[in-house]
Amino acid sequence: EDPSLRHPGQRPFQAGAAGAVIGTYEPDIPFSMPLTALTVTQDHFAKILAYVKRTRSTKFDAGAPPIISSFSSLGPNIITPAILKPPGIDILAAWTRLLPVSKNIKDNRFMSYNILSGTSMACPHATGVAAYVKSFHPDWSPAMIMSALITTGSLSDQLSSSSH
Repeated sequence: EDPSLRHPGQRPFQAGAAGAVIGTYEPDIPFSMPLTALTVTQDHFAKILAYVKRTRSTKFDAGAPPIISSFSSLGPNIITPAILKPPGIDILAAWTRLLPVSKNIKDNRFMSYNILSGTSMACPHATGVAAYVKSFHPDWSPAMIMSALITTGSLSDQLSSSSH
């Protein structure tokens, strides 16, 4: 067996999959894969697989999104009240090779990427969504794109959801 196929995501990638759901015992440990993928606990993976086998469908309602992070400001900043600043959580981001990944000077691991969380980590998501909208409407101004994103969004309240 090819050793490169042992890394999560390699088999679906080589089979031409657009994405993958991968069951793992450590779903909160981030790692990079060669395709868009989601890691879930083995229990959740078994439930997803049972659903797909039962319905013969790969489309399903994932339910409410995760709740906001514990370190979020939970709303507008008093300095810039018109701008919400949601944090991104555990985002694979570019990193300087001049600083160890742990920021500890005794750490000898220097990488071009690191897993980061914070407000600035949400920016790539918002930028990606804006670029996606722009690809369908190349003549739209930034204000038009922002308006489309704001006016088509909807609120979610996971705390009142019966799914947990």
